[in-house]
Amino acid sequence: MYAKPHLNQRIAKWLMLLADLDLEFVHQKSIKGQTIADQLAEAPLPGEQFTNFTFPDELIATLSLREESYPMTLFFNGSKCQRGRGAGVVLIPLDAEPMPLSFRLDFPCTNNTAEYEALVLGLQVALHL
Repeated sequence: MYAKPHLNQRIAKWLMLLADLDLEFVHQKSIKGQTIADQLAEAPLPGEQFTNFTFPDELIATLSLREESYPMTLFFNGSKCQRGRGAGVVLIPLDAEPMPLSFRLDFPCTNNTAEYEALVLGLQVALHL
């Protein structure tokens, strides 16, 4: 900044104009996003209504396991970027080689939706084995 004299002249001009206004510079501290979330969780805004998180029982789906079923481990991940959306699943049967699978999602979604889709796709593959 000091190497360019024309900038110093501009700054000096602005300083002279601002000096008449009797302004005081106050440095603003940065606030982390989690701090704001914690504050809102501890002291909600007055008049705020809470969401009802009860779920009706008739929408709960159950799975019945076949007798020949065996335990498996399921790892899943979903991702969204500018070039597309996808879901990755690694299914590891108890006594077999891991089965890595990948899926392209053909609909607009968020990262969370892609994660849920990866879980659902992994469960569907596990049910068909």
